[in-house]
This record gives sequence, structure tokens and C-alpha cells, in this order.
Amino acid sequence: MQKQAPKLPKHTMTNTSNTPIAPPSTLIVNYHYCVGETENPYLARTAVSPVLFAKQVKQLAALQTTHGVAPLVTFDDGTRDVWRNAVPILKQHGVPFILFFCSLPLLEKRLLNVTKIHLLQAKLGLPAFKLRFMTALKTIQQSFELDDPARFNLGRIYRYDTHEAREFKLLLNVKLPYPVVTQVLDTLFEPEFGSQAQAVPSLYMTNDDILRARDAGAKIGLHTHSHFMLGRLSNATQETEIQTCQHYFRDLLGQQAFELSYPYGVPGTWNAHTKSVLSKLGIEQAYTLGRQLHHANNEHDALEIPRFDVNDVFTREGVFKSEASTPA
Repeated sequence: MQKQAPKLPKHTMTNTSNTPIAPPSTLIVNYHYCVGETENPYLARTAVSPVLFAKQVKQLAALQTTHGVAPLVTFDDGTRDVWRNAVPILKQHGVPFILFFCSLPLLEKRLLNVTKIHLLQAKLGLPAFKLRFMTALKTIQQSFELDDPARFNLGRIYRYDTHEAREFKLLLNVKLPYPVVTQVLDTLFEPEFGSQAQAVPSLYMTNDDILRARDAGAKIGLHTHSHFMLGRLSNATQETEIQTCQHYFRDLLGQQAFELSYPYGVPGTWNAHTKSVLSKLGIEQAYTLGRQLHHANNEHDALEIPRFDVNDVFTREGVFKSEASTPA
């Protein structure tokens, strides 16, 4: 899997005024959860533990010195463990960070489908979760058609999952209509975890948490309203998904300018209309999982800023992948 790791340049040479000769690069690493087993045994299955995160951030903080590369950490989905566990570590090591939020949990007091999927799969195990989902799906009265993932040219989405898990996630997030998925997940979630309205403030950052994170140095970004794959949605629905989130955080933070990260992030999960909507709404930067270094010489489209998944950059033991230090 060597080709997945970032290829870092050698330390940037400087002239007599200590000004970098080559434009600096940024290694952007994306995370979702930072939580341990004792705090949340279910989210921990797909999370980086606080101990491991501290080890990783320490290595990221050293990149400027060792390779002339600036680090940037991003977190998608806005869960509360990030405020409790990740923000203090990032502040301690002086690594800049962006937190990307969806507005649905805050506006509607419901969980994102992606969070319900992670919790149910962790508690039940993949075989039992899949069986229960397919059984409940058969009780849906309305007729529906499956979407074709091939039309999105998604590439290696879910690259770190097993084949079985990947195919099930494609069914949940790409093939089935979102209202159907939401209905089935809701019927499975509440018997296992209780009321979504009660779960929201314990799972996601509250308004006060977000304001405190902003004051602690976090840049606050948008992750759409519902965390749906934008490329699947109609033009009008895409605009609603982005604008609803934008308006919520404008009101909360009193700021006008925002950046956005695309849910799922791989090419094909957004399209030309998505970028048109972003431009219309004044959103000038958007983040992908393009898995390249980002260069300050603007060689990348500002609406397709590449990030790496944490698994691209670190081993399971939290060690920077050795091939990552090989010059490009």
C-alpha cells in the first residue's frame, strides 16, 4: 500500500534571507473520531484513541522542521469526543486544525445516518447488522429503485474496509434512496441506543462546544446538512444541503466566510454543479480525499483541496509510514 502514503519532499532549501526557495507544501490529514474504549466502546471501533492521536500529532508537528512541510489536521462530522480529546492535543503541539460540521444534529436533534451505521455495526457486528437491516428493508411498503454506483466513478471508496463491508456501505450510502435508509436505520437504532434526541448532545458537539473550539483556535467549516453524497442529489437538493448548513453556522458564529469538506470525499462524490453552488454561495475552498500534498502555488483547484485519510499516513501503531518520508 506504499502508493497510498504521502511522498514528502526533502527539507526546503532556503536563501540567505531564510526565505523558502520552493513554495511550501501542506500535509492535510483527516480524522473522524478521537475516543477510547472506556469512553465509547462503539465509536472507538473506528476511532483513533487519544493516546494514539497524541503520538501522531507530535510527529505531524515535526514535519515543518524535518521536511519543510506544514501540517493541517481536519475532523469531519463534529462529534463531541473531538472537543474533549483532540482539541487539547492539537493546541499543545501547535498544529492548526479545521472542524467540519453537519447541521442536521443541531437543527433536528437527529443523528446522521453515518453515525447510526458506525454505532450499529460496532454493537451488533457486521453480519448481524446486515441481516437486521435487510430484514427490515423488506418491510418497506414503498417501491424504490437502486442507484448504480458505476455512474459516479467513485474509484477506491471504502478502501480500508473488507469486501463485505464495502459492498454493504455502497448499498447504504450509494444504491438505496436516502429516505429509505434513514427509515430503516431509525427502526434499528432506537431499540439499541434509545432516543436520538437524547443521544445528540452526548454524541455531537453542542453550540457551546463549537464556540469554545472556535475560541481555542479551531477554524469551523461546513460538512453539509445531512452528510449525504452530494453527487447523488438533484441540483436543487445540493443547494439546500449546503445552504442550510451555511446559514446555521453563520447565525451561530456571526461570520460570513466558510470552507467545506465533501462527505465521503473521494472523486465522484461531488460534481460540477456542486462546485457551481459553492461558488454561488461564496464558499471559496472545499476539501476532498484527493490523497496528495497541497501546494501553496495554487496548482490545485481551490474547490478540490486534497487531504489524506489518517490510515494513509500512519500505521495502526501510530507510526508515520516509512515510505512517506521518501522524496517524491
